[in-house]
Amino acid sequence: MARFAIGARAWAMCDICACRCRYRDLRGTTVMGRPTGLLVCPRCWDPDHPQNFLPQAVAAAGADAQALEHPRPDTGLEASRRMYPNANWPPFPSTAATRDQPTQFRDPGENATGSNGRSSS
Repeated sequence: MARFAIGARAWAMCDICACRCRYRDLRGTTVMGRPTGLLVCPRCWDPDHPQNFLPQAVAAAGADAQALEHPRPDTGLEASRRMYPNANWPPFPSTAATRDQPTQFRDPGENATGSNGRSSS
């Protein structure tokens, strides 16, 4: 029967960087949860990335839905490009109705009666 070295005296080479390290410090690498057979040192070891398991996670959750639950009818290209549907915006009257009226400016010193409080002498 063969004798193996115990962990305190066993040395090994990393399969990635080829540096010498203790055999008990080597770790196995995995890709998508499957062991690759490489034994690597703690500096070279990377955990299996969670993104590698996406195909299994998507399959377990079911395929992506392709249809909407409450679809809206297509109103057409013209209706979708109208800025103010049903002419209900802006809420104030258009400027066409007020265009013919002259603009009246008030003097800041003028009171409600129309006089400015100064006596004309």
